[in-house]
Amino acid sequence: MFAMAIGGLIVVGVIGVFVVHLRAYRRQQHMLEMQENLRAAVDTVARDVRMAGYGLAVPNSHLTNWVTWVAGFAGNPCITPGVAADDPDTLCVAGAFDPPCAALSQAATNGATVLHLRPGEAGQFNTTDRNVLYVGRCETVRVVGQSGDTVTISRDPVLEGKGLRNAFAAGAPVELVKAVIYACRPAGNEFPRQPYLVRNDAAVSVAVEWQNMVAGHIEDFQVARGTNSLTIEITGRTRAPDPRYTDPVHGDGYRRMTLATEVTPRNPRLTGLP
Repeated sequence: MFAMAIGGLIVVGVIGVFVVHLRAYRRQQHMLEMQENLRAAVDTVARDVRMAGYGLAVPNSHLTNWVTWVAGFAGNPCITPGVAADDPDTLCVAGAFDPPCAALSQAATNGATVLHLRPGEAGQFNTTDRNVLYVGRCETVRVVGQSGDTVTISRDPVLEGKGLRNAFAAGAPVELVKAVIYACRPAGNEFPRQPYLVRNDAAVSVAVEWQNMVAGHIEDFQVARGTNSLTIEITGRTRAPDPRYTDPVHGDGYRRMTLATEVTPRNPRLTGLP
């Protein structure tokens, strides 16, 4: 009996140590996951901010005429503060973020208003929300018509009939200028049941917004304009609350971390920064 009692105490002690280590392990895993989510979110936003203005080298006063599918896009990047001071901001950035999606099948002369593209490529452009092109990594144009494998373009944001300023050889790349919108979404009663950061392509609709999720467990997104740069701050929280911890501000058991970075676009003058 005495030996059984001693053995029972040892087993209880071992189980206690195991539980303590298990809790510590889970806490570390949740913290590591939170840090990885924050790094992924910051890196993604920073990449797009650095590309702001690439492919859309036009004055801010003309942006609303070029990017017509985003209401009020008068700056690139365009920052919309939250309703309250501590509410998340919204950030819209426009540029040619992706590799070239088309190429000229024939040379285009100075003054040309028609671009001949490789078979099947012209159909991915339109005159509404996929109409800003960057030709030959040199010139921004607007699509005013599309037929077969050709697109009719203008280098003017409003007027038609304004041909290319430059000549381009066959094979010159054609890139599509997009506008992406970053916003923070609160936790809801439906999947994913957590706060998250989204990157929405303003010209593409999805069935449910979480399909555009950049990172999960993101609670706050703040953007501040500085001299030739933007400061981005993103706050995340752990996947689950820690029953042995109470947040001094929010009063819950979630552990939180804020990651900040300063990003300078490739050409601050073209993005409206001082």
